[in-house]
Amino acid sequence: MHRPRGHSGATERSTLAVCRSAGTPGVGRPSRPHRGGAGPVPRFVFRLAGPVEGHHDVARFTWELVPAGTPADAEAPVVGFDVLAADEGGRLHTVVGFLDRVPAT
Repeated sequence: MHRPRGHSGATERSTLAVCRSAGTPGVGRPSRPHRGGAGPVPRFVFRLAGPVEGHHDVARFTWELVPAGTPADAEAPVVGFDVLAADEGGRLHTVVGFLDRVPAT
């Protein structure tokens, strides 16, 4: 992470702390299994797919959505990344998500 001269990094640390305390998938505590749709659907869990990177009040991370019980080295059917922005108090005010891989339906 690049840090301008004289910058303490406090905002990056507070953004990452917000991610951890908010239960961001794979950061600080595991996500709960999610159930979608109206019928028999496998339970899915989010897992972090790389480091959380922060710069000033913005953080980004890549995540994977996999069926519960999937081995850690198995390929994820759904992959995306989120960008988070915190306000001056360190609270999240913006979350933007992107889907990089989604199974064909």
